[in-house]
Amino acid sequence: MTALVSVMNKHAVVIAADSAITVTTPYGHKVINSANKVFALSKYHPVGIMFCGNANFMSTPIEVIVKLYRKQLKDRCFATISEYLSDFLGFIKNNHYFCSAEMQNANMENEIENFYTLVFKIAANTANEKKSLFLNEFILQLNSIVVNSCENCTSFQNFLEKDFVQSIKGHCAKIIAKHEDVFGDNAPLKRLFIKAFAKFVAHGNSNFANETQIVVVGYGDKEIFPSLRSVCLYWGFYEYFRYNSYISAGITEDNSASICRFGQTDIINTFINGINDNLKKALYDIFGNFTSQLKNLMINNVDTQYSKDIINSAIDEGKLVATLGATLDNIIRETSIAPLMSSLGILDKEDMAELVESLISITHLNRRITMSEEGVGGPIDVAIISKGDGFVWKKRKHYFKPELNQMFFDNYFRS
Repeated sequence: MTALVSVMNKHAVVIAADSAITVTTPYGHKVINSANKVFALSKYHPVGIMFCGNANFMSTPIEVIVKLYRKQLKDRCFATISEYLSDFLGFIKNNHYFCSAEMQNANMENEIENFYTLVFKIAANTANEKKSLFLNEFILQLNSIVVNSCENCTSFQNFLEKDFVQSIKGHCAKIIAKHEDVFGDNAPLKRLFIKAFAKFVAHGNSNFANETQIVVVGYGDKEIFPSLRSVCLYWGFYEYFRYNSYISAGITEDNSASICRFGQTDIINTFINGINDNLKKALYDIFGNFTSQLKNLMINNVDTQYSKDIINSAIDEGKLVATLGATLDNIIRETSIAPLMSSLGILDKEDMAELVESLISITHLNRRITMSEEGVGGPIDVAIISKGDGFVWKKRKHYFKPELNQMFFDNYFRS
């Protein structure tokens, strides 16, 4: 895992990231504290990119893809940050996701297998492992996915299910054949499984194991103030590129400050909100339990059924909990978030850089002194992007000594 932060106001946008990545292999997992996650997306224009999650997309390192994109971009620019992101995604797709057709096929079959395992486990748990009930529950879960998958992810807005089903039918057949004990000769079940997988793929809230969050931030050529766009990348399969829009933010005349965080955000959220996420959730649970107990106590202390009915109809537990929750959110907004955003709006570049670095540092400190896995760590890279000065490194780690590698800097604008 990792932690990324972006702080924007009308002067600039400052971004920061730690250097930790977790590498998982069949032999275990290891945290490496030397990853690069922040890059200039253009050598000539004020645009940066950072990422978290899986460091590879379809087996190719994100760092390699970014630098290949930057090389072909040269001095071209786009009017908005959204256009930069769209062009970057198009670059990935036009280069066949930087992997072979065999890799795309193997990855798709792995996704189908993961989908089967997901549905199988849910059905088995619901049926309490009773074989007589399992098949009915398995079918019920598949039907539920078909019926409830409504809103498509960003890249599948114009999705034609029939065409996608045709393209994956052969791969699904391989997975179905591996689980003949479940599917047997049940042709309708096989068709339902394929349809459910297609719905699952298109649905915006579906989760996949390999996810990379890409954040493009800075200034488009026609933008006076900075903006940020992010997407979650999942996989590519021929013409089907699955990604979903994530966080979008921007500075306007009316919105003078913004702070966005990605990856492990719990400690940063505590700083911004003035309350720990787990404590906030616990308070909501307390509200629910308290209102339920209060209602039962009142009902148990009246004698007539008429009085009980009055209390029962007068106290709407859900509405009361929602009111208490809204009150808490308003207190958090007025006492913590609003004052912070007001201050962020007038900070200069140096103070913003110190803030983002400190937010990453306190997250690392928390992971180091608690029993949590140290998924945030290593050197912190900090970059300042402004309309006039462009992309400027405030802090940057090098795997080499700059004074011994002058040719690296001489060649930077040649490639």
